[in-house]
Amino acid sequence: SSAQRKQRFADIQRRPPHACPEPEVTQLLLDMSIRWSSTYKKINDFPLSLAMADMSLKYVDTFVYELGLHQRTQEKCDQMIQMELTANECKCVGLFASLLAHADNAQQNFSSDASPSLHLALPALEALHKAWDSCSIQSKYMIFSTGLNAAVNKIVEYYGCTADLDAYTLAMLLDPSFKDAHFKKYWGAELHADANQHAEEIRCHLDMYGKDGDIASPKKKVSKISKLLRELSSDEGEDDEEDEIDNQSPWLKEFNLYLNSGHSCPPGMSIIQWWGINAQLYPVWASLAHDHLSIMTSSVSSERAFSYLNTITKCHNLLKGDIVEAIQVLCMLYNCDLMFREPGPSSASELGFEDSHEPGAEAGTQATENLDWILDLFDDSDEE
Repeated sequence: SSAQRKQRFADIQRRPPHACPEPEVTQLLLDMSIRWSSTYKKINDFPLSLAMADMSLKYVDTFVYELGLHQRTQEKCDQMIQMELTANECKCVGLFASLLAHADNAQQNFSSDASPSLHLALPALEALHKAWDSCSIQSKYMIFSTGLNAAVNKIVEYYGCTADLDAYTLAMLLDPSFKDAHFKKYWGAELHADANQHAEEIRCHLDMYGKDGDIASPKKKVSKISKLLRELSSDEGEDDEEDEIDNQSPWLKEFNLYLNSGHSCPPGMSIIQWWGINAQLYPVWASLAHDHLSIMTSSVSSERAFSYLNTITKCHNLLKGDIVEAIQVLCMLYNCDLMFREPGPSSASELGFEDSHEPGAEAGTQATENLDWILDLFDDSDEE
């Protein structure tokens, strides 16, 4: 049984002459057939730490050997003993863990249950693609070349799917600390211009402000003194420039003003808090932030949270997305101490407090209480 195997492995580590101190006694992780994140957790926490030390490797070999001795048939015994790790296999496990570490870093980078993380999705995919693509041509990873090539192609497929959605690029632009810096640095001038132009053509801008900005904003009135000053001006070109600026879409001015600003998100302040403070300064961008920052990057922020706690059983495939999201919300509320809080002071609560302390209300309450015993008497008489 699983309990007997755990006890056997702990006893092996306590045996003399190479007894392991009690605080350093490790234990086997529960073997579950789930995804790569749990595989990385298992081989990173247990086999690597044991295989890198000769004494720890002996613990594993002894454990596998004794399991083979307790098999019912000689054939099963031989099969079990052949599972002892060799030095070359330990090296392969270490290389495999280093490959999975890139995926784990990418997933943890854009996984969050308390703040927006959609703006980190594309950079994480690009970094993972670059890491695995470079590993696929290295000689030490040649044994994993087939799997690496398939993984790189899968990332390209996922990355291509993001081109059909505006949310990914908009979420990156909505990060006040970076804005379009990632596009400038990694995408090149042409793709950078395409990303900004595509953001300008988003349908919500046209729906809110009209095709040319004429619906939402009235025309600017020119005062009489301005007309007189124009007549005094001898430069006719200035009039044309001013007319061109006045006729420019008002949301486009704000659009470029935000991208060219030097604003950034202070340490300790979330993107949502920043947009809540600067919503009046950039109302168009704030409306986009309201619509896009709430989009989840992944339905499961981290599989590690479930696999490490052994909450996924043999029926793990029946764990639907809505259940996972509900569990995430509960975990976030619990970790952030947001559960079972009393409502804060508001105008409604103040009115209720005032009504409860009015003299007439108290008299009415006392009168009602005085009538309650009469009703009780009637109820008792009916029962008799």
